[in-house]
Amino acid sequence: MYKNKFILISLVSSFSLFSCGAKISVSTEDEKKGTVSYFINGNKVALQATPKDNYLFTGWFIKNNEDKDYRFERASNPYIYETKINVSIQGRFEDYSTQTFFFNKIEDKDAYTISNYYGIGTENIIIPNTHFGYPVTTIQENTFLNNKTIKSVVIPQNIVNIEDDAFTGCTNIKSLKIDHILQSCYKPFENWTAEQTIILTSNCVNEERTQTKWLWQLEKQDGYYTSTSCGGGNPHIIIE
Repeated sequence: MYKNKFILISLVSSFSLFSCGAKISVSTEDEKKGTVSYFINGNKVALQATPKDNYLFTGWFIKNNEDKDYRFERASNPYIYETKINVSIQGRFEDYSTQTFFFNKIEDKDAYTISNYYGIGTENIIIPNTHFGYPVTTIQENTFLNNKTIKSVVIPQNIVNIEDDAFTGCTNIKSLKIDHILQSCYKPFENWTAEQTIILTSNCVNEERTQTKWLWQLEKQDGYYTSTSCGGGNPHIIIE
């Protein structure tokens, strides 16, 4: 994965060394949850985290001499960190059973997507607006695919992209509300039935109420709207 000129140091709990005059300390938050290792070349440190069974890697946290506490750096794994000052780097892990969502860092952006949902038995879902202080902007395709437990979902303001089939087959969601303008949202609700409702606030649609501002075409029928852009089941759409 990395060139041979790097020095590999496998860590069970922690280790420190000097590189180009800087002291680098690397550790795992809890060796029962996972181990960390790194390669070093000059002032670049290549980090690798390995979670143990039933745990997920959640990110790298950094602290220098001026910091009182560790601060979140990145969730990338592996990850290359460059430093010329003394730093402590800590890899952290979380119990798989308590990690409701799986997040992916968007390359070259300080933002995250949600790609999987691991909650068990939870009927009412509030999607996080942020993760480690950065906005969660996208619900990826198939995130909630065929989930029969969820009955309601709150879509926060930072979510601007809902990808294909994100909620396909979620037949027990009775209503879902979108109250802000999205950038993209095409057929995320395949197989929803007419007994399911999508609620849109008026700022989401044009004045004529013929389409949403992310280009769903709307058709009025008996006091409600439908749109083939929602998915094959054509759920009822209500505009508040």
